[in-house]
Amino acid sequence: MSGALWIVPDERVPKGAWLLGTGCVLLGLNVLRYLRQLEISRFTAMLGMLAVAGGVSDLLGVRLPLVALCLLALARLPTARGCRSSRDALQVPMHNSFFQ
Repeated sequence: MSGALWIVPDERVPKGAWLLGTGCVLLGLNVLRYLRQLEISRFTAMLGMLAVAGGVSDLLGVRLPLVALCLLALARLPTARGCRSSRDALQVPMHNSFFQ
């Protein structure tokens, strides 16, 4: 991403292109993981969403508090993982010979 943007003159590259491109790469990797039925990385998905939001905000000229959003996202990750594991622990598998 950085190398491709260094080749192009600064006048042709819009502000926020690096963030937008990096976010698309991170989200694209998670889409491929999903299509291959692998577990999606919540960390890279969240970073990708934040990077896309930052890139779009730079393109539109809107100031977005990315540092604050990153801190909120990092604080949210352990909470989401804990909720998911406790929810999975509460589910009881059905053992019914009708569906086998």
